[in-house]
Amino acid sequence: MARGAGRKREAEINIGEVAFLAGIMISVAAAFIPTEVVTKGVVYLVLLILGFIVGLLNLRKEEYTTFLLVSLIFLVPGTFETLYQLSVIGEPLKNILTSISAFVLPAALIVAFKTLWDVASAR
Repeated sequence: MARGAGRKREAEINIGEVAFLAGIMISVAAAFIPTEVVTKGVVYLVLLILGFIVGLLNLRKEEYTTFLLVSLIFLVPGTFETLYQLSVIGEPLKNILTSISAFVLPAALIVAFKTLWDVASAR
């Protein structure tokens, strides 16, 4: 029985790792996709789903704090319009950060809820 549980965990890790790599690659590639609403909407939907998969399957408890801190680094720049005013890299940078935010946000929310649950359950 322990052997089957180990295989299941390996499969979860592989799915989570693939989802993470796919999310990062799609986020960067999305910066260069034309801005049609349908196309971007589909890309963001895929990134949200991949983010949920990463949040559920790809992190261990000891990685929660680091992941949440790093997530903030990707989510906060989206609020600073001055970054996007740069003429050459502004628009691609904005598109990449927007896509990464769409990918990281659901994973960060799941990890935040897991962390909150662990803290509340410990008392």
